[in-house]
Amino acid sequence: MTQGRSATRNMLKLIIKRFFQGVGILFILALLYFSPNIYHIYKWNPVFTPLSAKFYGEAETVAEARLDDLDFLRKLPTIDRSFTPETLALFERDVSALEARAASLTDAEFALGVARAVAQADNGHTNIGQRDLITKNNRLPFRFYWFDGHLHVVRAAPGHEALLGAEVLAFGDTPVGAAHRTANSYFGGQDNWRSYMSTAILESPALLHAAGITGAADSTSLTLRLEGGTSLTESFDALPAMPEVSFRGLFPWMVLTARPLPGDDGTWSTLAARWTEPPTYLANPDTPYFFEERQNGATLYVNVSFMLDAGGLSIGTFWQNLESHIAGRRYDTIILDLRNNPGGDFNTSVASVARLPDHLTDGGTFYIATNGATFSAAIVNTSVAKFHGGDKAHIIGTRVGDRDQFWAEGGFPFDLPHSDYRVSFATGYHDWVNGCMDRHPLCYDGNEGVENPIASLDPDIRVPLTFADYAAGTDPVLKLIGTKQK
Repeated sequence: MTQGRSATRNMLKLIIKRFFQGVGILFILALLYFSPNIYHIYKWNPVFTPLSAKFYGEAETVAEARLDDLDFLRKLPTIDRSFTPETLALFERDVSALEARAASLTDAEFALGVARAVAQADNGHTNIGQRDLITKNNRLPFRFYWFDGHLHVVRAAPGHEALLGAEVLAFGDTPVGAAHRTANSYFGGQDNWRSYMSTAILESPALLHAAGITGAADSTSLTLRLEGGTSLTESFDALPAMPEVSFRGLFPWMVLTARPLPGDDGTWSTLAARWTEPPTYLANPDTPYFFEERQNGATLYVNVSFMLDAGGLSIGTFWQNLESHIAGRRYDTIILDLRNNPGGDFNTSVASVARLPDHLTDGGTFYIATNGATFSAAIVNTSVAKFHGGDKAHIIGTRVGDRDQFWAEGGFPFDLPHSDYRVSFATGYHDWVNGCMDRHPLCYDGNEGVENPIASLDPDIRVPLTFADYAAGTDPVLKLIGTKQK
């Protein structure tokens, strides 16, 4: 009987031992299988630090909530690699100043304080979320847009239709140029990208007041030059914050289109509604990629305004359909329009973009259209197009929205635990003029085999969008290309 029990115990021990050996082997095999992904996540897409926001408990006071937010914000430089010793010192100085005033700040002052601290990194991919500024703060009954250094009203709430097209000259007693510089200081990166983002502040009485641009948080006095040339100064009451929207639901350039935006219920007036026919690149804001042939098949126009699947559409399928359509065809002109493209995943497009110049005739021309809203993965594809197009390739429009060298990539959303403001961060270095794979220890390894040296990301042919062109429904880029084709 005793021997029987002993044999049973030994058998159970052996089964348990074999079980854990099997689990161990499976774990090792899984680790080997997934190790490249684990390494990639560890190096470029941190998860655990952003997730630590969930560990903060409920705050009993506003001051306690803000101190929690700032304590979490201090972790940003542990995962964002764009900070230098100098900009890190400025960041820490700004966070300390916010902590000292946590109990007395207004919500708008706190938001801009966070924005200013984050902007010290001076990196376009390291910023407070523009969408959060729009959906958490009151708004003016207008939407603005910058046209080659001039700020104009492009949308107006009911009752303000007469002000469509007006140029903004001043916010209260602050000239528009000074207001512009102040608003830009709350964002990091190249100046044209800061300007593109700045309307989130310039359209909000609360944020204008918090920035010291104006004297009231619930209304704003504007000095405007109307389309007829006369000027007026008038105070406008604030409207509620814009409703929450999806990531692709509200990029700043979309105010240029006739499409209703979240919160306006289709009741706002737009300048775009005056057009007989919209410019092609603004005609389909909900269609992130499309192509068409022009001039009896002599020109191929390809528009890509997003580099991810979106709106139920697959970007991979788009490129497959395009390449199937153009197989065996040659064009005198190919236009790759990357204006207003915030990026996404450059790998969705680089191979197809690199092959586009193969479809040019011997004397053909390859145009890459860019502007200040051409960003991130779209900049990568600008560089790829420029390189593979060789002497036939010309960047046309205005400068892309970032520097030749920048930090990008990211990870799990870095959301402040109580105010819920999202802060973007960057982990991988990029250089899309010189290349960085053999030059920088933190060059993003996904660039291998993609980057090639080019002369510059600056436009070879500078064509800014003026307000006159926009108001007339004219695309100055395609208009100029058309004159060169004659």
